[in-house]
Formats: sequence, structure tokens, C-alpha cells
Amino acid sequence: MHSTVELALIRQNLRKSSLHREFQTKSKNELSPVNNDRVINMVACLELEHIPSQTFIVLLGTHLKSKQPFAKDRSEQTNVICQFINEHYSKHSHILLLGDFNGEPIEPFYNQILSTGLLSAYNTLLDHEPEFTTFKFRPGYNENDEKESCHTIDYIFYNPQGFHPLSYLSIPSKTEIGVNGLPSYEYPSDHLALATKFLII
Repeated sequence: MHSTVELALIRQNLRKSSLHREFQTKSKNELSPVNNDRVINMVACLELEHIPSQTFIVLLGTHLKSKQPFAKDRSEQTNVICQFINEHYSKHSHILLLGDFNGEPIEPFYNQILSTGLLSAYNTLLDHEPEFTTFKFRPGYNENDEKESCHTIDYIFYNPQGFHPLSYLSIPSKTEIGVNGLPSYEYPSDHLALATKFLII
């Protein structure tokens, strides 16, 4: 039986199952070489049942450490998330992993996620990631100077053995957003919304 679910409207078609996990894990006694502090990993895991198809869906949301120098921290955080997925779910589970990963696709965390068998929904549908998911201006070195910050750091990953992406929410151009970047009146967040419609298989 096939059924579709729109990620942006997921609460309309899903109900909570009896198991709702939220956990925080430390990487095994490893110290961050950047801030000399233990790496804290946070991910929310919500297990849901899709009512029409009676499909068990695992929704994982995360927000990895920000700033470009902390790529190793993001890699360590991702390693814990991938380990959790591998230990608790089979290769056939209906898994969605999404959030603000705070890193570009060239960083190690991206391939670490792909190594679990998950794929990026936007990359599948577009054959590449969006040009950017955040576009803003940060203060420069001089008082009246601003520096453009435009990056792809948000993703929707899915298990292709459980889902097939059908369509996606398009990303506006810089012209559509406006010269002041994000947030704006039309797009009231410093990150753009991502949404994918999936076929449950």
C-alpha cells in the first residue's frame, strides 16, 4: 500500500505513538580541540504512526554546533546520531532526519549521514542541494561594514527504503528575498523553510 505524507503538514496526518524519546549524549570522553569542552549532542526523536497506512515513522530533529571552525564538533555530533540510528532502527525503517546542521555539504558530517543509507531529499529531486538556505548580512570589521553570509546548512534526509520524495518547496532567489537578506517581511526567519512531499513505500 502506498501513501503520501507532506513533511510540512506532518501533524495533520500523524499521531504520537506510545514511545517518545528525547536524549542528550556525550561523545566518549573526547574533548573538542576548539573550545576544550566536552561535545554535547542533542537530537529529538519522535516515533509516529501514519494513520492511513499504519506506517511507523521515525522523525529525528537536530541542531548541530554553529560557526565554520567547528566542523569537527559537527562531525562528532553526527557520529553519535548515526550510531543511535544504527543501534535502534533497521535498514528498512521509515526514518526522516532533518534540521539545522550548520555546515555545507562539503563537510564530513554530510557523508557520514549518507553512509547510514539516508539520502538528501532536495539533492534527490534537484540533483544538487539548494544554492543557499540562509542569507543574511553580518557586521564586518569596520563599524559601517557588513559581510554577506549565504550558505546551505539545512537539510531533510530520508531512508529511500521507506520513502520516495515527490516534490519540494522551492527556494526563493536573492532578488525575491530582497537586498537586506533574511529575515524579511516575506521570509521572517534567518533560515528558509524546507518542505518535501514523500510517498511512503
